[in-house]
Amino acid sequence: PWGTLAVNVSGALLIGLALGRVSGPALTSWLWLLLVVGVLGSFTTVSSFSLQVVGVAERDGLRPAVLYILLTLAGGLMLVSLGYGLARAAGGAA
Repeated sequence: PWGTLAVNVSGALLIGLALGRVSGPALTSWLWLLLVVGVLGSFTTVSSFSLQVVGVAERDGLRPAVLYILLTLAGGLMLVSLGYGLARAAGGAA
């Protein structure tokens, strides 16, 4: 499950960077959908995450599964915010 966690949180960082760097008029809605929703969205798949949660719960119990869920969600939210802030600080979209 840790590989899926790494992919999900790194994808969240990339989405935050994309949001802070190229959002707004600089990026048309179809291109945003293609790159962020399509490419990065498929990179961080909810289905893989769900499968991993079920696997951890069956193998290790409920506590590790809940911990994995919390780490993934909290890590994703924090890294989207971090990526957005870094991109804005580097002169991203206004």
